Amino acid sequence: VQNVTVSDFCIGRYTVTVEEFRRFTSSTGYQTEAEQGNGGWIYVGDHWTIHPEASWLNPNYELSEDLPITLVSWNDAIHYCNWLSHEEGLTPTYTVDGTRVCLNEAAAGYRLPTEAEWEFAAKGGNLTAGYVYSGGDSAEAVAWYFDNSDHRSHRVGAKRANELGIHDM
Repeated sequence: VQNVTVSDFCIGRYTVTVEEFRRFTSSTGYQTEAEQGNGGWIYVGDHWTIHPEASWLNPNYELSEDLPITLVSWNDAIHYCNWLSHEEGLTPTYTVDGTRVCLNEAAAGYRLPTEAEWEFAAKGGNLTAGYVYSGGDSAEAVAWYFDNSDHRSHRVGAKRANELGIHDM
C-alpha cells in the first residue's frame, strides 16, 4: 500500500464510444495499430486469441455507435486525445515524434489519467462510500464482466454510476 496525492483533474463520465472514435478516424484518416496489421485479442469459442483482422471496426461482435471503443492501443488513445484537444481549441498534451511520445504537463489538452487518478476516480474520489466495486458492492449492478457480458461490449453507461457519477470504471 502506498499513499499518493493527486492534484485536481477532470475525467469523463463515460468511456469513449465507437461514435466518438469514428469521428476521429473519419476526420483524420488515422488507422489504429490493430488495423495496420497487428490485429487484436478476441474471444472465440471458449478462449481468447489474437486475430489478425480484429480491430475496433471488427471486434467479433455486432458493433454499434453507443458501445465503448475497444481494441485500441495506448498509442491510438494518445492520438485520439491530441485530436480531441485540437477539436476543442486546446493545446495537445502529447508530442509524438515517430515512436517517441512526450507529455506536456502544462498543456490544457486531453490526456489519459494516471494510474493514481484512475484509481481515485474509480473509488469515488472524496465521496467514496467504500464499496467493493466502483459504485457498489454488487459487480452485477456496476460492471460487465466475463460471466454477465456474453463476451462482448455493452452500451456505455448501462450500469450504475459511482459516487462521482462516473460509469464503467
